[in-house]
Amino acid sequence: MIIKNDSDSWLSIRSDQVTAPMIANDMPPAAQIRAGFADWSVRLPRLGIREGALRLGVSEGALAGALCGLDEEIGIVSCSRLEGPIAPLVAELAAAGGLLATFGDRQASVAVLAADATCEEDGEALRLGMGPLRLVLPQREPVALIAVREARGCRCGTLELIGLYAADGRPLLRLHRTSNTDPGIYARAIAARTTAGSPRFTPTGAVRSTVARLLAPLDVQRLRAGWLAAADGAAIEDLLERMAGAAGTDRLRLLDGVGAPYARRIDPLAMGRLLDAACAVDGGGFELRCAFGEDLRLPAGGRHACEGREHLVVVEDLCLRLAHDGIAEVRALRYPGAAGPQAVVEVYDPRRRRTLALRPIGAAAPAWSAAVEQAACAS
Repeated sequence: MIIKNDSDSWLSIRSDQVTAPMIANDMPPAAQIRAGFADWSVRLPRLGIREGALRLGVSEGALAGALCGLDEEIGIVSCSRLEGPIAPLVAELAAAGGLLATFGDRQASVAVLAADATCEEDGEALRLGMGPLRLVLPQREPVALIAVREARGCRCGTLELIGLYAADGRPLLRLHRTSNTDPGIYARAIAARTTAGSPRFTPTGAVRSTVARLLAPLDVQRLRAGWLAAADGAAIEDLLERMAGAAGTDRLRLLDGVGAPYARRIDPLAMGRLLDAACAVDGGGFELRCAFGEDLRLPAGGRHACEGREHLVVVEDLCLRLAHDGIAEVRALRYPGAAGPQAVVEVYDPRRRRTLALRPIGAAAPAWSAAVEQAACAS
């Protein structure tokens, strides 16, 4: 399956095409966001939510929220705030003829096309099943549901999606209406949940605070001792999270501190060869983690290609996109496992944020470990 949709054009925006943020430090009020988006829409008549947020320097949720509740669309975009539980909504849309779900952001994203879907909420997590995939989104923070409609014209048609956004405006999940989705069922599902007003989002400031504290002391001996004592990957993840908070630093500096053989650098240019190796493994698959912590299952037997400025991996009804300009650093991690050490590859963007992690499952582990070792030795 190859997903070709004009709505994905935002994935190929170059960094030199983005203007300076409208307001650098604080989240602009909704009126200023609307004014900025209206100005850009005059210059770019087909400007959508994702590219518009990038050009304005705000989160996607902040822009979508600012456009909620208006009597008329701005440019080609109109948005509506939705309320109510998510699980019944997913069930209705799945029954309407199938869904296209996307996760992640411009640097690394996953698209899944499925004819059916299941969704459960228990107060702790949102569990979404689509075809062979299982997605778990922890519900530790308030989220907002926003219906987005982009009237792109006769050639591209109309893009309609429902976005699930975190409290800081990050897009956690998008559910797209496809050509197979019954438009009547979709419209009734939206109308029944539309409510007045706009959701409020808050900026995280995570990048600014992380950069300011990079020179905090780091207890390398304690970090290495904890890594050696860890029984599995979950224990290492907990160790890194605790020490990052204690040292006031980021994950990437911790990995550089623990060093070889537990965490080694890989040349970013080798990422294409690693994706080729991931597609060539015989059996098993990969656990895939994107920017915001969604855990997905990537089956074996995919196809990797470089298209324009991004890597593209297609397997069954799943499409993984990884932008070239988002691969600033790559690390190979050695995790302990019941069947021996596991090789985990992590990709970091220019802001030192982890955007992608690949961990082998089952029969994929030996071939993947050999490919990672070769890439690490050559870097």
